[in-house]
Amino acid sequence: MKIFSKMLTTHTIKTLQSLDKKKFRQKYNLFLVEGNKIIKELKNSPFVIREIYSTDDTGLDFAKSKIHPITERELKKISLLQHPKDSVAVCELRNQSPIPADIQLVLDNI
Repeated sequence: MKIFSKMLTTHTIKTLQSLDKKKFRQKYNLFLVEGNKIIKELKNSPFVIREIYSTDDTGLDFAKSKIHPITERELKKISLLQHPKDSVAVCELRNQSPIPADIQLVLDNI
């Protein structure tokens, strides 16, 4: 598999930064996950990982086409944390169907 080595575009950086706000997470139907450990745990979940931006992909066992190597400086730009981890993953939000109007749940004495 091919590993992309191009630099992040300004548009991509701004899009990833915008995922900090709920309005844009809903608009793009995406959210960010940071840290290799959590990204590995996502592999066994129903969430779909679109892309992974990583300074060090040695601990990640994903298709190489999904992993984009980036610099520490680029990671600081896209991370939502003050002290970013090694990797940031872009994941798709799951579509949750609303509860039908004819179904009601009543809880008493909880």
